[in-house]
Amino acid sequence: AYYFLYIEQFQILPITWDAFRDSIFQIQGMAFYIASFISQMFCLPYAGAFFSTLLFLFGSLQILAILKKIFPTSHFSYYIAATCPMILLLYLQLDIYYFLGGTIAFLIMLVFFYLFLCISRNSLQIVASFLFPIILFFFFFPATSLFVIGVTIWVFFQNKSQKYSCL
Repeated sequence: AYYFLYIEQFQILPITWDAFRDSIFQIQGMAFYIASFISQMFCLPYAGAFFSTLLFLFGSLQILAILKKIFPTSHFSYYIAATCPMILLLYLQLDIYYFLGGTIAFLIMLVFFYLFLCISRNSLQIVASFLFPIILFFFFFPATSLFVIGVTIWVFFQNKSQKYSCL
């Protein structure tokens, strides 16, 4: 928890409309702007640990929802499988040179992937598989390739006759 008190000194957030506009129109700017906003709370005692816990809890719950959506009839407990990627991100978070923007981008990618899995119509999945990577590329750049790989693997293991249409 000692490191969390000083993380906000490395990522300062200028709270002006011009700074927001400049960061939004850069590739991956939205992820780093959200991360800079959250990291300003780290100067308060235990607030950094609290926000990190909330981020990792949200990520674990999102992975759990994705696993339940992919394997709805399995009786396997997904809780351990859902927390393993977030534990690995926890170790990355403790590195002084790692920015919180990568974690934010990963969590947003999980939200987009879950939204993609919730689409049942094949034509809407094709549109989503085209639009979601574009949105992720401009606003949350580090997560684009993970989303594309996840969709590719999911489509490959589907038993539909039109399974390659999303690729």
